[in-house]
Amino acid sequence: MVVPRGAVFAVGAYREDGVMVGGTRVHLRTALTPLPIERCVQEPLLAALILSQLADVPAEFCGVWVDREVAHSGAADFVFLGAAVACRVLGSKQAYGFAHKKVLPFYQKYGLHFDTTRSYTYPDERYVSYAAQVDLGWSARADHPACGTYRAIQRAFTAGQAFEFKPESALTWEPPLAEVTPWLSALPWRGAPLPETYSVQNPVNLRGR
Repeated sequence: MVVPRGAVFAVGAYREDGVMVGGTRVHLRTALTPLPIERCVQEPLLAALILSQLADVPAEFCGVWVDREVAHSGAADFVFLGAAVACRVLGSKQAYGFAHKKVLPFYQKYGLHFDTTRSYTYPDERYVSYAAQVDLGWSARADHPACGTYRAIQRAFTAGQAFEFKPESALTWEPPLAEVTPWLSALPWRGAPLPETYSVQNPVNLRGR
């Protein structure tokens, strides 16, 4: 796959009425454009590792977020899965990113590996974050309860379509190791009734905007 210089894509989650309630950016590494994590960390070994993987189109998830109205509803799971699928559809086999220490369990249930021996104040001094490397081949693990949904999103994105989902369905994805997902035992979200169906949109190229 030929990746344009400085390729940046967006994945968004939307309500049925078109209001955006979550999303993330996906950056693709090129020979000329470092990933945000490289520019932040400034570690030669990390830079050398990522450069050695150029044939696998290294990627990075940035700024994963969901609106307060859908917090703890399961929507964040679909935003993350959408980002992971987007990376694969765009040709990437490895991804990187930062995660705040409070959300490590959320990502660990999907097999992300964090180096907790080294912390970073990223994106600013209010946050203690850790770097992660993601083997995007985790979806081949048939025992992970999210794999079926991952593959369904992949089929939709490959066809250039959005994927419709019900956020609460993610709350049934009991991971192999329950102790890494304390959020599943948290009090259920309370607030105004949520629309029954949302959609996670196909990645949109933001280059040049």
